[in-house]
Amino acid sequence: MPSAISPQLRIAVIGTGPGGLSSAIALSELPNVDLRIYEKAGELKNLGAGISVNLNGWKVMELLGIRDRVNGASTNPTVQR
Repeated sequence: MPSAISPQLRIAVIGTGPGGLSSAIALSELPNVDLRIYEKAGELKNLGAGISVNLNGWKVMELLGIRDRVNGASTNPTVQR
């Protein structure tokens, strides 16, 4: 007789960049998922670097429900000449 409890799917997300975090957020919404996130850096900190997010990236963030939080923490770059 099959068990009524579904086995957990074990997933590892390697890296906490935009792709890794987006994947982790989406996967965390699934039932029966044992999710682990691994990052090489000992601590997460502002490095002074920037990333650009294209339109499709913003659409994905909207689907994940995080667009407003990311947008609130972002800035528009200024051009220095």
